[in-house]
Amino acid sequence: MLIRFTRSVLLLALVAGIAACAAAAVGAGAGAATGIYLTTRGASTLVQGSVPQVTRRTERVFADLGIRITEREIEEDDSEVELEGETDDLDVTAKIKRESPTTSRVDVEARRSLVEWDQDYARHVLERIVAAGR
Repeated sequence: MLIRFTRSVLLLALVAGIAACAAAAVGAGAGAATGIYLTTRGASTLVQGSVPQVTRRTERVFADLGIRITEREIEEDDSEVELEGETDDLDVTAKIKRESPTTSRVDVEARRSLVEWDQDYARHVLERIVAAGR
């Protein structure tokens, strides 16, 4: 009886471990190459570049994608910038915050309505910002 119980526990642990590895592999494929992860309203990643450098890249990406910048907020010490823009059907926000002198955290949100966000589009914008720095 004890052997059967031990065998069942080991089998369950093995199956759970394989499932966890598979889930991690699938999740990693969503942005592993760029380190992008989805948030509840968009996407986020850490990128190489100072806040001013990443801001210029973000402005170029917005222009390339037809996102019209409607508002720009800049901290006095250039440690944080927020760009707000819009397309015909989305409000897009990019928040750029200094993590170190050579890296910045970028969060992008794409909002369709007061309660609906487009994570796929936010990820697309963020991937373009990352690619612009390579």
